[in-house]
Formats: sequence, C-alpha cells, structure tokens
Amino acid sequence: MAGSTAIGSSESGRMKYLELQRLVLAKDSWKSAWTTELRDTNLRTMYDTFARGMANLIYGLNRSQNGSVVTVEKLVSKGDTNIVHARDLVLANGTRHDRQTALEIRYLEPGAYERSLDGVSQGRSSHLELAKGLPLHVPANTMKRIQVRPIVLAAPASIPDRTYDNQISFLSALEPFAAQRGTGLPQPTYRRDRSFDDHPLSLKGASFDRGLGCARQHGPDL
Repeated sequence: MAGSTAIGSSESGRMKYLELQRLVLAKDSWKSAWTTELRDTNLRTMYDTFARGMANLIYGLNRSQNGSVVTVEKLVSKGDTNIVHARDLVLANGTRHDRQTALEIRYLEPGAYERSLDGVSQGRSSHLELAKGLPLHVPANTMKRIQVRPIVLAAPASIPDRTYDNQISFLSALEPFAAQRGTGLPQPTYRRDRSFDDHPLSLKGASFDRGLGCARQHGPDL
C-alpha cells in the first residue's frame, strides 16, 4: 500500500500518511509493548507476520539519517525480487521545514550503479558509496524519487565445496539464532524434546524422544 500510495504524488497529506505508517511499526518492537505483561516479547507474533515483515522492509531497506525524512522502497510493495540489484524509492518530508539528510541505500550487490533523482541522472556510485549515504536536500512537504540501476556488477563469489560426515545433530540440541510463534502469547516459542503443552513428543501415533514441540493455530499442539 505504501508504495502505491506514494507513486506520482507530492501532496502533503500523502506524506503525512507515510510518516504515520512508519511510526506504527515501532509498536512491534520488544521494548514498547502496549501492555505490561507483553514487555520484552516480540509483538509481531500477534499480527500477520508476512504483512509486518513487508512493511518493515519497505521502510527499513534504505535508511534516512534524518528521522524526519521517511524512505519508502516501492520495489518491495511490488514484490520485485531484484532489490539486491536495483532500487526505486521515495524520500518524503512531510514536515513544514526543509530538511537535510543522507540517504543510505543498503544491501546492494557489489558493483557500480547509476542513480537518478526525479528522473534526472546524478552519475554513478559504487555500492559502498551508496551504503555510506548520499547527501540530499528535501524541501518542506515534498517527495523525491530516487532510482538506482546497475551498470557493472562484480562476479559472484565462488562457493567452496563442502564435505559432510555421518554425524546426526538433533534440532533440540542446537542453539537458535531467533525464534517466534504466530499464535497466542509469544512465550514460550517452543519446547525442547517435549510437545508444546509439555507432553511426550508424538506424531500420528508414533513417539519420539528428540525434537521440538511447536504450537499450531488449529487442533492439538505438536
């Protein structure tokens, strides 16, 4: 929605909408729960995880160093999988004052890129220069469209051959990088070697000593 809303418009009302949308995302964070019993938990488990993840990507893929200037990546809302090689974003200043910012265009593949501002070429930059930040002036109640297209991309790094042994590793023995669940209260996210409701693990009548017990939205927990 944010991408389509921002296309072809410079109305201050549209920019206020984008800024308000971005403020709402902060209420998904671990430290700003609306209710005390949910503090320090991941509130995204309460919502549509896909939609929230897409919204975070739309606003977070590129970064404005001035918090009053909002970035909106339109390629995300279009489902474009080429975002590691190109960008088409809106920079919106919905305030009553002119703003200076540096726009960090991050997570591009190594290479050289052409950049344009409101359809006018601004020359070329490396992926490192784009990630460091481009200085920009954004007048009050205006939007700027920035597009980035690849000129030359570096050759992808070769993946070394890997060998594997016959050792067995159980999921319950591994330390997770992150975990969340999408139904009910966020904690616990799962149980080790027990079902989610703290019974022996079983599936379709078969019992298991090792594994992860996870909650599911309908029917008995696993």
